[in-house]
Amino acid sequence: AIADHAGGVLQPSDLQRVLLHDGPLMLEQINDALVEELGRAEPFGRANAELLFRCDDVRGEDVQRLKGKHLKGAFRGGCRRSFIAFGLADRMDLMADSVDALVVPETNTWKERRQLQLRVRDIARHGSQP
Repeated sequence: AIADHAGGVLQPSDLQRVLLHDGPLMLEQINDALVEELGRAEPFGRANAELLFRCDDVRGEDVQRLKGKHLKGAFRGGCRRSFIAFGLADRMDLMADSVDALVVPETNTWKERRQLQLRVRDIARHGSQP
């Protein structure tokens, strides 16, 4: 009975995943000081969602697939910022054009080297809704 009712009132758009973000950021606003400031909101979890920002009208550069599932590269749009996109290799074709991205600014430490990077949660063509 519940499934029949839901089928009659829900639209396909009601069943799509929605990611809420904390606002827009331009790439040049993302720096080590911002990441440090955002870190003061930790720990993140169910009651305290990770801070997620929207970067509009950026272009992917030097984008590579990693292990067939992930993307790694940089966004260009006023300046250049490295990114990692776990589980989003199916969006590689979007990177040839301008995109809007939902990102978590963070510091990546690997082999004792620290680097500012954006962890991408979603990507869409510029002007559509990621």
